[in-house]
Amino acid sequence: MKVFKLTTLSMAIIGFTGCVPMLTDVPEPEAKTEISSPADIDLLIEKAKVEERQRILDEQRKQRQQAEVFAVLKKQQAPKALPIQFDDASIAGNIDGKIYQACSQTLKVPGKFRVEKQQILIEPETTHQEVEPALYQAVEKKIELAPEQRVIEKVIPAQYKTVTEEVVLSPARERWVSVPAEFEVKEVRIKIKDGYEEWQPCYRTSPGARLVDGDYKCMVKVPDEYQTIQQKKLVKAKSVVLETIPAETKTVTRTVLVKPEEVVYKTIPAKYKTVTMQQQITQPKTMQVTQAAKYETVETRIETAPSQMAERKTICKADRSEELVKRIQIVLEKAGYLKPSPPNDLDVIDGLWGPNTAATLNRYQRDNGLAEGAITFEVLNQMGIMK
Repeated sequence: MKVFKLTTLSMAIIGFTGCVPMLTDVPEPEAKTEISSPADIDLLIEKAKVEERQRILDEQRKQRQQAEVFAVLKKQQAPKALPIQFDDASIAGNIDGKIYQACSQTLKVPGKFRVEKQQILIEPETTHQEVEPALYQAVEKKIELAPEQRVIEKVIPAQYKTVTEEVVLSPARERWVSVPAEFEVKEVRIKIKDGYEEWQPCYRTSPGARLVDGDYKCMVKVPDEYQTIQQKKLVKAKSVVLETIPAETKTVTRTVLVKPEEVVYKTIPAKYKTVTMQQQITQPKTMQVTQAAKYETVETRIETAPSQMAERKTICKADRSEELVKRIQIVLEKAGYLKPSPPNDLDVIDGLWGPNTAATLNRYQRDNGLAEGAITFEVLNQMGIMK
């Protein structure tokens, strides 16, 4: 049997229309209140709307609570990302839950060394002479603090006067100047072609018209042809004249010394002071002293395994993201390896795989005995980036 869920608004409308649903599962409705006016009908509809709105809000609140509970359960039951350990059998690396596929590359693995400490003789045992200093006693002596001095008492400044004079910058001189020739240009009309007569097509009624080869033609006189040209006529020949260039002068004002500077000196007497001085009373003595030998501990690196080329799993170039490069740069900077390299790399933490970052990572790998030349899984494991 089908069951229909009726809302409060539906029940109100049904009650208003006087219809009763013929369903056995619907409970018997309560006794209906007698509706006597349109105001009662409006009040009943508004009451049904309020109840329906409250029911929808309660349903939405219940759905939100269920969604929150479901999200918490889903988070608790979700399987945790297991860290992929770096070993020869792994083909990928896990960095914060992101899987990086491995690329294989042949790289240089630095050699292995052991450190041995040795005592090295720096200075051998020596014998030298030491001098026992002489003995002194205090005596009073008058010493000169400042000698007699001749100092400047005053300076009488020099006296000058201003004079104006005319100075010749360049004397007058003569020079030969070339005067170009002068010409007169005239236009002349000359005949270039004589006139002539010829038969040209014309009308039958034209004067002197003749029938020639089936067409009417007339004798026409073509006039002479002329052309206007320019003729240049020499009026005055080229010549050379002597030109006089006047002297160039300049009025200048200068200062002339009338009386030189005069310096007046005065004499300051010497200053003396009585002091107590040490006077030698015995001669120094010389004696033989033996200096013990000096040694220094030196660490020597001895190669135990030579460098070799070997294959290593590396981060593929396509996976060399900005975030991964930044994490590598942060580790290198904290370890004291990565430093600014002007003028190109000024900000060391920029997420860019530049020559400064690449060279610094190679040095870090070399110092830690790791294969160098690429971002390998083992160096990321060493840095704590890959797990």
